[in-house]
Amino acid sequence: MSVIKNFFYTNRRGITFIFLLIVSLLLIFSSNNRATINLRKFLFTLTSPFELLVTSTGNFFRDTINSISELNKIKDELERSKLELEQYKKALIDFNELNHQLNSLKQILDLKNNIEYEIITCEVIGRDPKKIK
Repeated sequence: MSVIKNFFYTNRRGITFIFLLIVSLLLIFSSNNRATINLRKFLFTLTSPFELLVTSTGNFFRDTINSISELNKIKDELERSKLELEQYKKALIDFNELNHQLNSLKQILDLKNNIEYEIITCEVIGRDPKKIK
């Protein structure tokens, strides 16, 4: 007895569904009005939730695969952007060094222009007097 009771308790939703389905079909066919059931519409009504489930699952996997490929593209673009940023940083550092060198050369030129004496550039060649013997 407890086996039957346990079976009904664990399957109460399914049993309730089947019971209500049988009662509704009996009421439809026992009414005075002729009920015409279009088998095609009835089957589509029964299968549409499963069709929706399969379609939704397929769309989920398709969207997941698309997002993974899109993620890989974005990662590649990020790496390219990082490399370009490093190049721009190096170019900016080089530009700043050249600008600093240009300013120092301008200062030297201004100093040379401010001196009234004639300046001759030369290179001093000499020997250490201690080494001469």
